[in-house]
Amino acid sequence: MTYLTELHYKLSGFTLLYVPREGSDMEVQEVVLNRSMIKRLEAVVIDWTGQIRATLSDTQHFVPDDLVCPSDEYSFWLYRHEVLSAIRLQYKGPNVQHIVKILELAQSLYIKHLKDVLADLDKEIEIAESNIPFLKLLVDPCFAIGTLETADDFCSQLIYVMHIIRFIGQDSNYLNKDESITKLFLYLSNEIVSCCMRGIDIDRILAGAPRYGIEVCRMKIDCCESYKIIYEEMLEHFKDEFTWNLDYAAIFNRINAFLQRLHDILEICDAMLIFGKYAESTTYTSYRFFCNNAEEFERRCDQVERIFHNALETIESVGSTILDINNKDWYGYIGEFRGMLKSLDDIIENLLSNVFLISENMEEKLNVLVTLLNFYKRENIRESFMRKIGDVWSMLNDEIMQLSKDISAGVIEYPSLLPPQAGRYAVLKMRFDHVTHLRTLIVNCRFFPEHPKQEEVLALYEACEKQVKTALKSFNESWCKSITTDMASWYHRNLIYRSHLRPGLFEVNIERRLLVLFDEAYYFKTLGVNVPMSLDLEKHENTRLTFDNVLRLVLYFNGVVSSISDKERLFFKPMIQQTERKLEPLRSKLTWEEDLSEFIEGYVVNVRELLDLIELYKQENHKISSLVERIYGMVFVRLDQQHPVSMTQLMNSVAEQKKAVFTELLEVLTEVSQNIFTVYDSLGSNIRKMGNIWEQYLCKIDKLLKAAIFTCTLNTLRGVQTALENVHSSPIVIIEILLKKEGAVYEPSVEAVEQTLRRLTEEVALTIRSVPSMARRYQLDSGERSFYLQLLEHPEYKRLTTSIDDTINDTVQLLRTYQAKWNVFRPFWCVDKAAFIERFKLTAMTSEAFQKNIEKFEELQNQLSTQGDFMVCRCVEIDALKLKYALTSHIVEWQTNYVEYLKCIAYGKIIGK
Repeated sequence: MTYLTELHYKLSGFTLLYVPREGSDMEVQEVVLNRSMIKRLEAVVIDWTGQIRATLSDTQHFVPDDLVCPSDEYSFWLYRHEVLSAIRLQYKGPNVQHIVKILELAQSLYIKHLKDVLADLDKEIEIAESNIPFLKLLVDPCFAIGTLETADDFCSQLIYVMHIIRFIGQDSNYLNKDESITKLFLYLSNEIVSCCMRGIDIDRILAGAPRYGIEVCRMKIDCCESYKIIYEEMLEHFKDEFTWNLDYAAIFNRINAFLQRLHDILEICDAMLIFGKYAESTTYTSYRFFCNNAEEFERRCDQVERIFHNALETIESVGSTILDINNKDWYGYIGEFRGMLKSLDDIIENLLSNVFLISENMEEKLNVLVTLLNFYKRENIRESFMRKIGDVWSMLNDEIMQLSKDISAGVIEYPSLLPPQAGRYAVLKMRFDHVTHLRTLIVNCRFFPEHPKQEEVLALYEACEKQVKTALKSFNESWCKSITTDMASWYHRNLIYRSHLRPGLFEVNIERRLLVLFDEAYYFKTLGVNVPMSLDLEKHENTRLTFDNVLRLVLYFNGVVSSISDKERLFFKPMIQQTERKLEPLRSKLTWEEDLSEFIEGYVVNVRELLDLIELYKQENHKISSLVERIYGMVFVRLDQQHPVSMTQLMNSVAEQKKAVFTELLEVLTEVSQNIFTVYDSLGSNIRKMGNIWEQYLCKIDKLLKAAIFTCTLNTLRGVQTALENVHSSPIVIIEILLKKEGAVYEPSVEAVEQTLRRLTEEVALTIRSVPSMARRYQLDSGERSFYLQLLEHPEYKRLTTSIDDTINDTVQLLRTYQAKWNVFRPFWCVDKAAFIERFKLTAMTSEAFQKNIEKFEELQNQLSTQGDFMVCRCVEIDALKLKYALTSHIVEWQTNYVEYLKCIAYGKIIGK
């Protein structure tokens, strides 16, 4: 029953002494005599003693996260005083006192233990009554710590609370020990940690508010550090008054652990700003590089960002453990996060080196540094980043040093399109402007950390600037000294003169120094340099305009004349001279002081007329050349039919082809004549001045036509020769061989075939007999004979005709040889069959003789069957079908007569028997 009572009330936070009713209605002397009851009461007292002792030893605070604050300590002592007072009140109750008196009278040994515990109980109540008012002094001030907003208020309140603790340590009888004071400061530390934890929204920070996290964490870190400083200053200030020996590690253990967690949050927030590009009020753009392989490097940066986001999601999933200083799992999570950051640092450092290496100029390198500047905040990358910044300053230093050396050595190079002095001035100014541009770029990067080389390079730039200004001034002064005073005579020259190096062409007659001088003046003025008053730039503009117009005219004329050959210049000599006479004022009268803007177009028109005439000449000649090329491709007769034809069909085909090609040839010649007439008409009255040049022109065209016509004719003859030789077994003519009274004969005859084949050569040559030359068409006596007569004497023509005649002779010989082969069968059609049989009857022939004759006929018939139906002799195909049929009929008739005679003999012998 004692156990159940204790368990029931202990769950409610109280300690209730179980008082049995046994012996309560009996006198003390009566109960003492009952030994069994005494033993039971002693057992109850033993339980009371244990309960009280357990209550006295119970000093544990039931506070979440084990962060006991001064208010918790105050509540604890209130609760302890209430519980202990309740026990003392129960002990003074009549029932308990009745049991105590019984056991005292019974001289029980357990009463002494009970009274000792009760004495401790009274002592603890006294301590609680002493501590409670002192601890109450800390409750409200400590609660006020969590409501303060500024650091000054926080420090003031901490000082106030610490003075209260000092007061407690000075006036309290039980809280003045080092251990108690250490606990009070520890509880204050817990109060500060709790207040700071309540002011930090971890979910908001990890959701994308790193700046908020940095701000709030730094504020909490300042609070904790201020607490430590105030604590140390207070102990230092009152070290003579108080001889406390407090446990510093115990007091600030939780503060230090909380500070470490705050630094972990700061590290995460910094990483969010650097790698994750989280910012509430700042818009981050994507990484952009302007060098080779930029897309690959941008993908690497995006990959780094994705890796970080994945790691941050892991941290966000365990965000509740960050501020729980009693949770040890956080150390594993933050360790993995730091390892991930280390790998990202390595990636970014390698990326910085690779991109910087590929970048080809200072602008690209600065772009790389600006793009990756956000990673400079990482301690592991900072050294590499500083080296790259040093490289950029070194590049600027090299540019300045090179420019300074070139100035000291003398600037001699300048663009070919610029005059010398102005060109050197412009080159030096552009180079210095480039250096200035680079300096401006790097100086404008104020967000870059300062580099040791910075001041040295900037000082070197200022020295180079002075050197450049001095050099530019010397260029200008050198040019001004080169200006001559005898410039007026340069304007009195004529505008053009005949070229001595290129006969027949013109050159501009201007003093080249004048152009160079005013070009120098123009460029110096453009570059912002003062020009001497002696130079009239407006007059130079007029001179430059006149020069441009005259130069354009001269180039135009020279281009027109140069576009034709020397022989063609002779052809156009009257026209060129006529144009030169129109340009004569430029060569003999006009000077550079006069304005030619109104007259120059007229001169251009004169040159354009010459150009139009030459262009027409070239255009018509090109057309003539194209027409001549058409003649080269003509073939008068093509003997390439797929099957042989009769001689009549062959000659008809040749006549049709000749007519079609000759018509085309006449059309081409007519067009050539029209083109020549176009040239003739364009020359106009200049024809009379050209003399025999026109005749030579026509003779050249006749030579072209002659070569083309001869080539066309000879190609046709070569085709005829190839067809007659029949190298590819494609005969062109077919004839028949027949059996007539006089024997095997051709139809048509061999002589007719020979005559037809020989006509082919004549027909080809006669095609051009009526073709006239251009000279005859224009009634010029060139002394040349007709194309036909010249062809007959052409060596190649003679060779081809001779070869063709030989081929025809060979063909005729083959035809006669083939005809003679059929003479072996001559007896069959020459002998009179009836007379021969009558004479044959007068001879006595045996059956063996008859058999031999019959076999001879069969042999001849087999021999006839072996002869081909068609035979090719060169270009002639012979049809022998009718001849073979006639011979077969004769042989069959002979066989029939022999068989009839044999029957008669056999019948006579049968009758005679």
